[in-house]
Amino acid sequence: MCAIGCLIPDEEYSSTMESNDLYNLIEEHFLTDERRAEFMENDSLLARLQSIHDELDPSDWEEVFRKTAINFNLVYTAP
Repeated sequence: MCAIGCLIPDEEYSSTMESNDLYNLIEEHFLTDERRAEFMENDSLLARLQSIHDELDPSDWEEVFRKTAINFNLVYTAP
């Protein structure tokens, strides 16, 4: 499951969502109004998390997540 997919409740999921990035999900109205509003409110962070998941090797994730947390004024706690 991708960084965005884990935020979509099973009852809202549709196979048509597969292979879409965050902005396609928002723009093509694949999401409920509630989920769409939540995702739009946090779109920069969610897009960054999706790109980390899709483009980087998992061995690089921890360091990139740490830097992303700093960039978004979040607290990162290592697993």
